[in-house]
Amino acid sequence: MKRTILGLILIVNLGFSETINELNEKISSSSGGMKTYWKCQKDKKLKSGTENCKKLYNDHIIYKNKDVPKVVHKMASIGAFNTARIYKVNNNYSEMNKWYQKSIDAGNCIYEDCNAKNNLALSYFFGQGVAINKCKAFNLFLEAENSGNKTAPQALKELFHNNPCK
Repeated sequence: MKRTILGLILIVNLGFSETINELNEKISSSSGGMKTYWKCQKDKKLKSGTENCKKLYNDHIIYKNKDVPKVVHKMASIGAFNTARIYKVNNNYSEMNKWYQKSIDAGNCIYEDCNAKNNLALSYFFGQGVAINKCKAFNLFLEAENSGNKTAPQALKELFHNNPCK
């Protein structure tokens, strides 16, 4: 009950104009997602299991392009990003890259400072799980930099002396 009231206050203050039933449905979805979120946050430190992070992504990606609180969209991005990190720990780079891309598609640059784009760029630069493609790496680093990622400018400076796409 407290969570529902707090959620209603939060959503009303953000300016959403849904009916009470629609708000309750969104809050229930987000509240259940918070349990999965915390399990996913715990799992990202483990060398096994992606179940909770994939569930977090799958449960929330259905809201893509819908008018729901930003936290709902963020859940999908975080779920995909943490799934990629788990695959990285297990040296499964092709799966890691697939999940970084899902994180990007779910809106990673809006919520996570474009870390997924930056990390995927590194994969293309060094050929981790994908064929080396310096042009694609360069463009991903540029996109990450333009979206506010703090490490992308340094990567561009250190890894590229000129534009490899020319």
